[in-house]
Amino acid sequence: MTPALGLTVYHPDKADHGYTLFAPMTGTSAYLIDMQGRIVQHWALPYRPGAYGYLLDNGHLLVAGRTGKSPVPFGGAGGTLMELDWDGKVLWEHVEDTMHHDFCRLPNGNTMVLGWEPVPADMVPHIKGGQPGTEHEGNIWCDCFREITPEHRVVWEWHGYEHLDVETDRICPLDRRHEWAHANTCEVLPDGNVLTSFRLLNTVAIIDRHSGAFVWKWGRGDSGTSTTRISSPTVTCSCLITAGMPPTPRPAPVCSKCSPPRTPLSGATKPNRDGSFLARSSAEHSACLTAIP
Repeated sequence: MTPALGLTVYHPDKADHGYTLFAPMTGTSAYLIDMQGRIVQHWALPYRPGAYGYLLDNGHLLVAGRTGKSPVPFGGAGGTLMELDWDGKVLWEHVEDTMHHDFCRLPNGNTMVLGWEPVPADMVPHIKGGQPGTEHEGNIWCDCFREITPEHRVVWEWHGYEHLDVETDRICPLDRRHEWAHANTCEVLPDGNVLTSFRLLNTVAIIDRHSGAFVWKWGRGDSGTSTTRISSPTVTCSCLITAGMPPTPRPAPVCSKCSPPRTPLSGATKPNRDGSFLARSSAEHSACLTAIP
């Protein structure tokens, strides 16, 4: 039986009304659809979409692209970050082969990006966890954050290997040792600190903007009921802010594997200024979505 295409289920009294932004991971298009499944906007992309894409306050699309030039064969690789206007014109592009997964446009116009970098060779044997002998060409790669200006100047950066603990921040024993620790999230909070999640560590964390130290971490081994304890890799997390409530961020982990159909959530939610939410969709997990012709 041929599966139905387009809108298949819609309960207006139960659904959260708005628009949905998505990009089929094998194509070169991004779509904005309404609640009836009608295409409101279509962008033709120069590359296959990377792991994330957002609509900015000005209506422009900020989206990652897969250039195929990543120095490592890990999931979530990007290589370019583009801002497109409503007509599909590329207004700004930042190229960096090591970029992966998420990014965040800041109120000052700068952009926080997430990337990979190799761990110093003398640290590699001291990092705990993972399957022995599975480093990438003898190396382990770690995550880094960089704040870049519209002119591509780096004004702040954070290197994971300088702040992760080789003893306690152990790689999941089921995973390879090629990465430490596969961050999926890049969210700058109102106070300037950075909210992130580390899939191979099963950990959600907040990084202090000034010292680079972790001001909050939650994950493997932390207390919680059977429904709240992290027991499988954390893919991403969100900052939940409820309309009418004090603006206190409450990080919420999304615990799931990276392969549909086991992944009912393809990303997280990003709060708008009024407390409403914009769906935060990941092309990495979009195999469960059907492109509308």
